[in-house]
Amino acid sequence: MAEQLVMGNWSAAVRLADGTVFKWGKLGGEAAIGPSIVAGIADAKDLVMGDGSACVRLSGGAVQCWGENGQGELGDGTTTMHLGPTTIAPLAGFTDLALGSLFSCSHNGGNAQCWGHNVGGVLGDNTTSAHYLPAAVVTSTKGTPLIGVSQISAGNESACAIDSYRGGAVQCWGTGPLGTGEANRLYASDVKGLVRGNLEVAVSLGGRHACAILGDRTVQCWGSNRFGQLGDGTKTDRPTPIAVEGLDGTSHLALGVAYSCALRLDGTARCWGTGLLGDGTNGEHLTAISPRWP
Repeated sequence: MAEQLVMGNWSAAVRLADGTVFKWGKLGGEAAIGPSIVAGIADAKDLVMGDGSACVRLSGGAVQCWGENGQGELGDGTTTMHLGPTTIAPLAGFTDLALGSLFSCSHNGGNAQCWGHNVGGVLGDNTTSAHYLPAAVVTSTKGTPLIGVSQISAGNESACAIDSYRGGAVQCWGTGPLGTGEANRLYASDVKGLVRGNLEVAVSLGGRHACAILGDRTVQCWGSNRFGQLGDGTKTDRPTPIAVEGLDGTSHLALGVAYSCALRLDGTARCWGTGLLGDGTNGEHLTAISPRWP
């Protein structure tokens, strides 16, 4: 039985209850139109996928990754592609891995770290220098590390994390949907408008937009709204968070380039934006709609 499904730009994978992983699509120099087992993985507890690469966290805490690594996004200190799962020693003990576009982030015991390319400051270390090994995300030009992280998410050009030490504040860095009213920030900064103390449950990034589940299970989004992917009934870009209309009881989020979807606590799903939203059309929906199940 499948316990986890993840998707990249050109590939997808599932983690089964027995700890094995199956993949399909284009990943790490290989392409397949149907699922095939990933050899060498038997006890995966978590699975993540990015732009051309994938990683698993094993039951003992070790992390194995494979795929593209031209910008050091696998975190092994090299730029060598790995065609099959390879143990990445520097990532041992890391939790909540997040793979973006040519960079990756995670945290170990609450300390946020990122690695890979650093165009636009996407690694959050107050520089634009690439790092092939994990580097600490900071919260100021003085190099104060971002700690107390409970969840982290990586997108195309930016990343965000939930700071549980500060009442669930969401902090973002890089270029794109920062929620700070700015176009670029080299270090982690608070998203404006999310109420401190109303502990955010999760944050998720899409192509050029981001969304957060608030403590009351409503959702707020910010960033590009060209395709209606913010769900506020308009196509107006929002530099700071705006509520998704008519959505509550949310448990999980999944964001693409032109659309967003939410899973609710009652097991139902809602989607909004432009594309294949599951309603039998390829149209545009500026507010959340329910997919049609067979």
